Amino acid sequence: MSNILADITSMDLVQQALAILPQQNLGRWLAVVGGISIASGLNAIFNPVQYASRLYKPANVNELTGRLFGIWNITSSLVRVYAAYNLTNPTAYRLAMGTFMIALSHFTSEVFFFKSAKLSGALVSALCVASISTAWMWSLFDQFVPKDL
Repeated sequence: MSNILADITSMDLVQQALAILPQQNLGRWLAVVGGISIASGLNAIFNPVQYASRLYKPANVNELTGRLFGIWNITSSLVRVYAAYNLTNPTAYRLAMGTFMIALSHFTSEVFFFKSAKLSGALVSALCVASISTAWMWSLFDQFVPKDL
């Protein structure tokens, strides 16, 4: 058993991890973002107040809102990961792009309209990912989604 483990290098593990990712850059991005968001969602479920307090003002955070945020993260992440491996599926592509648009709208409105979120590092990161992903998916829409659909 130790001989087998000795033969596995860290580069082998990296190459194996890269091999399971989609071939297109957008697909890789969606898979990585989706994977990170699933982990983030689990964190929010198991540490709801601590997690949500990084994004929202403490007066607006309780265990239920933190867990709901975690469930949303996991749900939207599953859509994104599915789309990562099915970029030519018009429904999957549109739904994944929609999850980023919803996230962008949500975070923007919570900061500037409802004033229930603070513009912190965690929120800025979420806004950047949602903005970049929406713009990238929009720019490649015609490449992956046939015009007649």
